[in-house]
Amino acid sequence: MDRVLNWHPRFIHHCHSQQGGVFLLSEHEALWLSEANYPGINFVDGKKSENDIIAAIDNFARAAMVIYQFGKLVQEGILVDQERSITFDHYCTPSPRTQSNTAYPPQNQPTNNHSILNLSQINEDQKRIWEKLISSLILTPNTSYANTKKVSRDLSGEIIFVLIDDFIDQQIISKLPKEKPYILLKISGYIIWLSPVIRHDAGFQLADLQARLINNQPVRKFIQQHSDYAINTLPFSHDTNLRDDQISTISSLISQQIGTEENHESEERVIIQFNTYQDEASQHNIEAFFSPQGKQDPRITEELKTSTPEIQLKSCPSHFDIDGGSRSVAPEETLKNLQALISPITGIISKLDALDDMEDQKIKIYQSAFCKTLNFHSHSNIDQNDFIQACLGKGVSPVQSQVSALCEAVERHSAQYQGDEPAIHAKQSELTQPSISHQQLTPYSTGQYQSFQAFQKSQTLQKNKESQTTRTHLKRTAINYNDEAIHWYKAWSLSTKAAVYLPLTCCFANTPLEEEKFGRWHSNGAAAGNTLEEAILQALFELIERDAIAIWWYNQVERPEFSRELIDQQRLKLITHDLDQQHDYWLLDITNDIGIPVIAAIARHRQNHGYSMGFGCHLHAELAAQRALTELCQLIPIRDQKGVDFDFDAIIDAPYLHPQSNLDQSSNPPATQHHLKSSGDIKDDIINIIEQLSGLGFETIAFDYSRPRVPIRTAKVFVPGLCHMWPQLANERLYTTPVCLNWLSAPNTESSINPQALYI
Repeated sequence: MDRVLNWHPRFIHHCHSQQGGVFLLSEHEALWLSEANYPGINFVDGKKSENDIIAAIDNFARAAMVIYQFGKLVQEGILVDQERSITFDHYCTPSPRTQSNTAYPPQNQPTNNHSILNLSQINEDQKRIWEKLISSLILTPNTSYANTKKVSRDLSGEIIFVLIDDFIDQQIISKLPKEKPYILLKISGYIIWLSPVIRHDAGFQLADLQARLINNQPVRKFIQQHSDYAINTLPFSHDTNLRDDQISTISSLISQQIGTEENHESEERVIIQFNTYQDEASQHNIEAFFSPQGKQDPRITEELKTSTPEIQLKSCPSHFDIDGGSRSVAPEETLKNLQALISPITGIISKLDALDDMEDQKIKIYQSAFCKTLNFHSHSNIDQNDFIQACLGKGVSPVQSQVSALCEAVERHSAQYQGDEPAIHAKQSELTQPSISHQQLTPYSTGQYQSFQAFQKSQTLQKNKESQTTRTHLKRTAINYNDEAIHWYKAWSLSTKAAVYLPLTCCFANTPLEEEKFGRWHSNGAAAGNTLEEAILQALFELIERDAIAIWWYNQVERPEFSRELIDQQRLKLITHDLDQQHDYWLLDITNDIGIPVIAAIARHRQNHGYSMGFGCHLHAELAAQRALTELCQLIPIRDQKGVDFDFDAIIDAPYLHPQSNLDQSSNPPATQHHLKSSGDIKDDIINIIEQLSGLGFETIAFDYSRPRVPIRTAKVFVPGLCHMWPQLANERLYTTPVCLNWLSAPNTESSINPQALYI
């Protein structure tokens, strides 16, 4: 216990004083060790012994945790004995606090026919290895490079090989060649990076690429944003020796990049990574970061920041609505367009794969994910999982399920606050144009505000003891807004054709603003599509679906059955194959006065009698039912996962969960008889729905939050006054609608509605 421990030199470590804990960063690891789970972790400094740290702990249980947790960290090679530090002197460990001032004197030297610009901190032995490797590249016209590519001319004399330690190092930008083409070679560490050939007239946006790369290293970005650390490079070992076969492979990969330069009109440009531990190469698309003159994405320009919020709907024929809603483009084409976005290195989507243990399932559920960086005010309760967000897809076909998962990731990723969103700071009473308050968007009752306040107070007394469920609940609490000065974002009323101000924190996720205490972004009404019209229609479907769910669930109103016979039998057979194995299931028609079909799919496990639910909305009732069933298939595999907010096993059996056949038909017309039908054009469908909502007294507000270099459009739609399936108990519609529709003879009250909050 007298040993002095320190961090393995492969890590940069950063203590987070606000909560208590340590971030650790290496070439392939990003860890958060909290003081709550690792008592005494902030005391590790290479000077204090374990006994010193234990003596500083205030109770026996936590002291015992020190012994146990520190022992595990030593076994995992995260902590090391300081006396062994001499064995790690081959590590190059830049000091984060001085990296921004580090000077890399460029060494531009000819090597045979090649020019090398050395911006790396590798030692002389490693440098000679790379000089020899580059010299061995015999580039002559019409010569095959390791049987990978052919080029039509000798490029050897004109390419500069730039040796670097990190693609994210912003210091390299000013030192890059201005005239000749070059290749960036990240040569330190055990993962080698190779850029394509970059020419000065290719419009390569290295700064934009670096922004994307660091977005996919969210812990690194978080540290840099909220400290004086400038992490230009990460520690690496000088003992990384390349075998002859690896040198040959890397030479071949460099030649491949040179060959691609000649064929970039037909071949997309990529970063190639070569993992020297696993002898594996991978490619990561960066074509979006080349913007030759005349091909600039218009959404990258300043127009995005200064343009009017006006939305002008365009004709958008709906050709594909058998699976996945109403779409103007086949799902296969959408999937192809989105493939370039998938990469843990250069993509906005870090992965796409099927859920485990689904080999025997006909309906495949795909999962995507993206990285996100915590903003300043929200990081007092950090969790390792806060830096990545998973999204699930649904669909009868595997392609549609993949597209659904990818589109949801784009929808959520694009909604992340970036800091360039135009906003004004004012009190609501000072605004000169129409505005919508927090209370109109999220009508919490006085009782809810009081419970939020009590919950927040209780958590203040239990700092560092929050569970995942508690932390999630904290994000849903709010305090009443009383005309304080906040940031407002300008949206567009599709009903009145006029600008409307909305609270910025309700428009974008993960903002750094303290005013999130009044209300936060949530995904209800956010959607993605091949066109803006697609996105708006899907968002409207979601809002209408959640409204119907809330009215049915909280009032526990009995609803009629929707017949499975109306669904395409071939697709139903695939769904039935999965559900029939362990569940009984049925469909409820929960369509309300809006008149657009909403179907609930309810399943009950035959052995444990646990309930699961899925929902769907569409202008075609049979497609609403199909979407409800695919969502049910999506939720069943994850209903019992740790961290899921809603406790399905807490559902108490009651008549409203089952089809009722004795309901008054005049008050309960079947979904198939509602008069609002699909027109075949998504624009006209949107207009018809807006008019339908206007007839009920609702205004439809939207804004386009599509992001640059993303081939999918995203929109957020608000219809103040509709119900949300999350409890917002001051909304009068929640209580009056069942009575107006003759589903109930008297309205419920806040104390008599279903008390189980529907956080799905």
